Amino acid sequence: MELLSSRNQPFYQFFYLMRVNPFDRKTSVEFLRKGFELNGLKISDREIELIVDEVDGFPAWLNLVGIKIITERRSVKEIVESLVRDVNLATALENDLKKLSPTARAVLRSLAKLGGTGRPKDLGIDLLSATRGLKQLINYGFVDNEKRGIYRIIDPMLMKYLMS
Repeated sequence: MELLSSRNQPFYQFFYLMRVNPFDRKTSVEFLRKGFELNGLKISDREIELIVDEVDGFPAWLNLVGIKIITERRSVKEIVESLVRDVNLATALENDLKKLSPTARAVLRSLAKLGGTGRPKDLGIDLLSATRGLKQLINYGFVDNEKRGIYRIIDPMLMKYLMS
């Protein structure tokens, strides 16, 4: 959003903005099932559902879990439980978080403490700062305005990472 909607950015109004949403549940399950099948692994439907429940259809995290299961040969449960501490996940998220102002990071942490969803008045900081932080988080794709005045962290792994 920042690249496309700010007058001082080189791509201002140059591209059509299209949101790419996470996979739906059925696509996530099929993605994992096919990946495991192509690698000769037999993973139960219950274990695949556990993975999908944890990462909520985000292709990067589905892929990370799949690669870890294939290469590390640990149980699905162990890998899913350790995912929030994975160096690849932490590196990716920290690189994204570095782009944010201190206010936006504080707002994001406050939203995470609220379970990932909340109103500006519930964030524990002044309303002007909360609004400013939320605007940046929306522009960078971290947060979505779910309903009028209710904001939600989009990536469940980001929320879990912030809480860990």
